[in-house]
Amino acid sequence: KLERAASPSQRVDKLGLERGASIDLPTDIPELKFRGYGSACFALSFSPDGSRLAGGYFDGCLRIFDVDTKSQIHTLSLEHPHEVGVRQYDNDEVEIANQRGRNTLAESDVAITNVCWVPNSRPSILASVDTAGTIGLWDLTKGRAPHVLSKVPGNAELNALAFSQGGGRMLVGGQECFLKLYDLGAAGSLRQVQTLGQWSGLGRIAGHTLKVLSLRIDPVCPDVFVSGGLDKQALLWDLRVGGNPAAVLQGTEISGDALDISRDGTTLLVGSHRKDNPLQLFDLRMLSPRLGEVTACCSYQWSGEVSESERQVQGPSCLLFAAAWDAFANTLIAAAGEKEGMGQIFRRPPPGSKQALKVVARVHGNGGAVYSAAVSEDARVAAFGGADGSLRLCDLRDA
Repeated sequence: KLERAASPSQRVDKLGLERGASIDLPTDIPELKFRGYGSACFALSFSPDGSRLAGGYFDGCLRIFDVDTKSQIHTLSLEHPHEVGVRQYDNDEVEIANQRGRNTLAESDVAITNVCWVPNSRPSILASVDTAGTIGLWDLTKGRAPHVLSKVPGNAELNALAFSQGGGRMLVGGQECFLKLYDLGAAGSLRQVQTLGQWSGLGRIAGHTLKVLSLRIDPVCPDVFVSGGLDKQALLWDLRVGGNPAAVLQGTEISGDALDISRDGTTLLVGSHRKDNPLQLFDLRMLSPRLGEVTACCSYQWSGEVSESERQVQGPSCLLFAAAWDAFANTLIAAAGEKEGMGQIFRRPPPGSKQALKVVARVHGNGGAVYSAAVSEDARVAAFGGADGSLRLCDLRDA
């Protein structure tokens, strides 16, 4: 049954930074049970300074949390851009939703699939993409009321979103299988400059053949980026040599936002939705335009152990939806998924080491899947988003 969420006065504020602490369900999400995705949190992103956390939800809303004051501060919707407060639903609305068999109280069926703060941006800008194919840019500068800077409608679902380190370029991708490159203006305007990944002729890598789910731009060179899709491949692009993929990595099984690139642009983190080798690291310098499986420089099991090809996987596993690491040192990896319904934080061994990943924190998803994961740039805190809309935070300062 779809139940009304408790009022703020009835809730215990759990937005803390104790390792494994949880953020209770946002106050404007009714508790949805046995209703598909319910109010799942599909995407998470920390602001560049780590003080705020943005979540993208199945009900089509962006929710902004202030990490320092331990509170939810905004609920944002492109359908109602001037309603920026935390909304409370009444019993009548919940009862109508129950009678109609809906799994959300939202007026449309649009879900936010990805969110990302623009790096080094003044004003402070947050971007989102959704299942309707809409790109939204919000000005979330502290001390001002949130407002929409740009709203770009689309024709098909978008799932992936990334910005260059300087914030001047934005990439999106999704159901149409190709990528769109935009220039971001100083006032938050968007101008599409290129479409990538469309058919280019026989004998060449044209692009993805199934939905694009994850994108990352090289922090060192904004002309280089990686895309991952449901077609079991990750593609390396380099605009300096043309608009077609420069290299291909086959054998990945990405089912969410599960790619990340190291700060020096040499190492790719991949989280796969499978039991064996769910976490892998690849040397981007070793990728080739020739089709064929590239060997990972490191493969790890969910336990953190180094994978050995001749040995069967033992112990618990997690089918990953999300994987990310801290942007500064790339020493901490956050990963989450289903089956175990769990998120974990791993500490990487020194480069070149064959040692196992060390599990330094673990959170559970209230019996459901954990769809999203994020680490603040300074590696101070990590966050996980669950199928019920609740969030978990891990304090990583002593990890």
